[in-house]
Amino acid sequence: MKAETDLRVVKTLGNIRESFIALLRQKKIHEITVKEICEGARCSRNTFYMHYPYKEALYEQILDECIAKVQYGFRPITRQRHESDRDLIKRGVHNCIAALNDAREMLVVILASDSTNTFCCRLTNSVRESMLQSSAAMSPEAAGTETYQLIARYCSSGVVGFLLGWFEDTDMSAEDAEKVLLELYFGPFSVGLRYLDACKQS
Repeated sequence: MKAETDLRVVKTLGNIRESFIALLRQKKIHEITVKEICEGARCSRNTFYMHYPYKEALYEQILDECIAKVQYGFRPITRQRHESDRDLIKRGVHNCIAALNDAREMLVVILASDSTNTFCCRLTNSVRESMLQSSAAMSPEAAGTETYQLIARYCSSGVVGFLLGWFEDTDMSAEDAEKVLLELYFGPFSVGLRYLDACKQS
């Protein structure tokens, strides 16, 4: 088998991916066959199976890439000197919206085909983990408590629900979505920040 860096292999993998994504724009993943993917990619089924054991493995790879891209927007941020809670949360909200907007084209395809909500669950878990990492940098003891685990779960679920709803149900601009999200989640995130501060001082 040729190395994954071989130009012919790279081209073949790109063709398989493009064919699969084109099919996902038209139908759900369970309706797509490997035969259809191969026809679009102009490759044999043997070629497909040399790289992927089944079509879901290709789908998982695409989900992983998309989550990694979106996750960048949820990267841990540290409070700047004299930064208020509102400004800190506003910066985090801006990063989230910008990352999702950058991944919009792929997200639209994934959301349309994600009948089992796999992407939504994985993104929520990823956002929660990022929030816990960021919080652990501020107060390791507090971030590990049951109370803060619930706060992180509530905030991450709400933010992901809002962001995916923004894509699926509205034509709202990124700027407007950012304003709405900031107002909706300033309260819950403030509760989390106050809890971390209180634990540090006790």
